[in-house]
Amino acid sequence: MIEITPDIMNNQVFVQIKNLSKSQEEKLNKGLHKSGQYNSRFIKKLFREPKTGKIYRVGGRLHQASAPGEAPAILNGELERSVDYNVRKKEMEFGEKVSYAKFLEEGTSKMGARPHLGRTVKETGETIRRIIEKELKK
Repeated sequence: MIEITPDIMNNQVFVQIKNLSKSQEEKLNKGLHKSGQYNSRFIKKLFREPKTGKIYRVGGRLHQASAPGEAPAILNGELERSVDYNVRKKEMEFGEKVSYAKFLEEGTSKMGARPHLGRTVKETGETIRRIIEKELKK
């Protein structure tokens, strides 16, 4: 999971979110649901981007692995199926439920990172802002 916490750059946004009316809170939560859906679609597209890693045989078929710096390749679909989000009272968690997702994201001493979660948050930030603004304006 990626957590965005208040700091000097985004503290004003967090203060405004804390002071929403009930109607605005419902609109925010709807925007957060739409944002979670958008992020889920985005990260799954990253998994399907062409890969340039090693090619090897898995269960009788050839598999193109991801190279360090690329989003993980789909091997059995477990990582992709684990992508999820949860909205609770003005908060959205977005991430993957499999235990090895962190190792793919950050890498290990024996494997280079396959950034995908942080990349999703970074690359969708402006779109997510627009989604939430649109819902709040309704």
